[in-house]
Amino acid sequence: MHLGDVPYVVELKEPSGSRVGQGYRHAITQAVLYREFIRRADTIHHWFTNKGLDPCKCRAIVAFPELPKSHKKKQMLLRQHETLGKAFGIEIVEIKGFE
Repeated sequence: MHLGDVPYVVELKEPSGSRVGQGYRHAITQAVLYREFIRRADTIHHWFTNKGLDPCKCRAIVAFPELPKSHKKKQMLLRQHETLGKAFGIEIVEIKGFE
């Protein structure tokens, strides 16, 4: 995925079990690792540049199904993950209507 010459990595996460928060934190970790791999793995940079992309500009997103607005604990969880994502330059995206 890309926007202009900026490649994106997208970590998709579906909630499972009672440890949803842990799974989303893991997704943030994975997104950081994927992004940094693309930025730093010089041996694969030619693949990106051949496609008109700048691997050093790579950005990352964590996407998951929209959390219920009426569920205060899940909304608090969302805010915590947005804060954590921001600290690492990761965008957190909720997918509306995804089941």
